[in-house]
Amino acid sequence: MIIVLDTNILYKSPFKNPSFVALFDLLSRSENDTLVIPQLVIDEETNKCREAIAKIQLILKRQSREFQQWTGERLSLPLTDDKIESTIATYKQILKDRLLRAGATIHPYPTTSHEQLVAKCLARKRPFSEDGQKGYRDALIWESILEILIEDEVAFITNNSNDFFEKDKQVLHPHLLEDLLRHNIDANQITVFKDLHSFVDVYVKPTMEMLDLESVRSDLSFGLGRYDKEVIADAILQALNSYDHGDEIQPHEIGLPSEVETITVSYVEDLSDLHTVDAHKLSSGAWFIEATATFSYQFDFFIFKADWYAMEEEAPIVVINSDWNDHYIFAQAVKPIQVSFTLTFDESTGTVTSIEVNAFASIFPYR
Repeated sequence: MIIVLDTNILYKSPFKNPSFVALFDLLSRSENDTLVIPQLVIDEETNKCREAIAKIQLILKRQSREFQQWTGERLSLPLTDDKIESTIATYKQILKDRLLRAGATIHPYPTTSHEQLVAKCLARKRPFSEDGQKGYRDALIWESILEILIEDEVAFITNNSNDFFEKDKQVLHPHLLEDLLRHNIDANQITVFKDLHSFVDVYVKPTMEMLDLESVRSDLSFGLGRYDKEVIADAILQALNSYDHGDEIQPHEIGLPSEVETITVSYVEDLSDLHTVDAHKLSSGAWFIEATATFSYQFDFFIFKADWYAMEEEAPIVVINSDWNDHYIFAQAVKPIQVSFTLTFDESTGTVTSIEVNAFASIFPYR
C-alpha cells in the first residue's frame, strides 16, 4: 500500500508524536508499504514555516519598538531577512531528509493541464469550494493521488473533510469518485482517513506485537521496576506540558461557554485515574500505549466584552485583564479534564518519549 499524507497531517513536523513513530516503525519493517509525499505538500509545509517565522519577526519588531520607547535603547533584531531565508532553506532540507530516511518518495507536481483544472473549478467539482474561489492546491494534491493510484492501492490521510469527504462521512466525495471512474480506477483502491491516529488504529496496530494489558496497567499504575508510580506520572505530566495542544480546542470539549475564543493551555498537573486501554510494542522495544486519565488543566482564552457582560455569573472563569483591548477581556479557567491520549514509553528509562492527545472530555460540562 502507498500511504499519502496531506499537508495538514505533516504540519509542524510532528515526527515525534506516537502516530508518526508507529508509521515509521511500520515502514522500517514492511516491504509492502511505502510513504509518498506530493511535492506540493513539501512546499506548503515550507510556506507554513515561512508564515510562522514572519509572525515571530513582527512580534520581535513590536517588542523592540516598545523597549526603545521605554529605554531609548535600540535592540538589534536576531531575525534578519537573510537569517529567515537560510532558516527556511534549512528547515525544508531537514524535512525532506527526515522523510527520505523513512523511505519516503517525493512525488512531483502532477502533469494535469491548467485547462483541466479550470474546467473542474468552473464546474464547482471537489476539491474546489462551492463558489470556486478555493481549492487549487487541494486539486493538485488530488491529481497527484490519481497518478499514484496507477501504481498501487492508496491510503490517503487528510483532515480536510470539507473538500475531500462526503458530508458527515469518512468516504470520498462523489465528485472524486467520478474522477476515479473516469480514470478507470477501482474505488476500492483508495481508503481515506481523517487523521494519522485513525490510520494507525486500523492498519498499523494489527501488525504490532501485543503486550499483556493487565501487566502494563499494573506497571504504569503502581510502578515499573525502580520507577515508582509518581515518577511515571511525572513523566506523563512533563510530556503533556511540553505537548503542542494546538489552537483548535473547542469550548464544549472542556466545559466552557461557547463565547470563549482562542483557547490555549497554560499548564497541566494532578494526574489521576490513569487507565491503560491498549498496549503494543514497537520494533525498537518501546511501548505504544493508548490510555485515559484525569488531569487539572489551566486554559487561557479571550471573550468578547459584550458577550462577557451578558454571561451568567456562575461561569467558571477568572478574569485576568478586563481591558485587554477595546474589544476583548483576557481570562483563565482551571478545569478537571479527562484526556484520551497515546504515548510511547521506554521501560528501560521510565521515560515518555512521545505523546499525543486524541480527545478531551470535561468532567463538569458547562450548562
